[in-house]
Amino acid sequence: MGRFLAHDLALEAVDRRESKPVDCKRCRGHQRFRQIWLMFNHPVIMMIPVLVFLALAVWLMLKILRFVKCGFQALRDRMRGVKPDQPASTIPPALPT
Repeated sequence: MGRFLAHDLALEAVDRRESKPVDCKRCRGHQRFRQIWLMFNHPVIMMIPVLVFLALAVWLMLKILRFVKCGFQALRDRMRGVKPDQPASTIPPALPT
C-alpha cells in the first residue's frame, strides 16, 4: 500500500513542476475503479448519476417509441390511400357480404 502512496506523491510532485498532466499506466488502473469505490463508500452520491441516467433513458425511449409509432401510422395511412391532409378514419371499412 505504501508503494501506491509514494507513486501518487511522486506524480503530484512532477505534476506541480510541469503544467501538463502526467499519464502513466498505473494511474489509468486507478481511474477505472473510482466509481466502484464511490459506490461502496458513498452510495447516495453514486445513486444520483444512476437515477439521472435512468430518467434520461426512459425519456429518450418514450420519444423514440412515439417517433416509430408515427412512422408506422403514416405507412399504414399511405397503404390505405388516406391523403396527408385528410384525417384517418377510425371506423374500419365494412366487409363485403
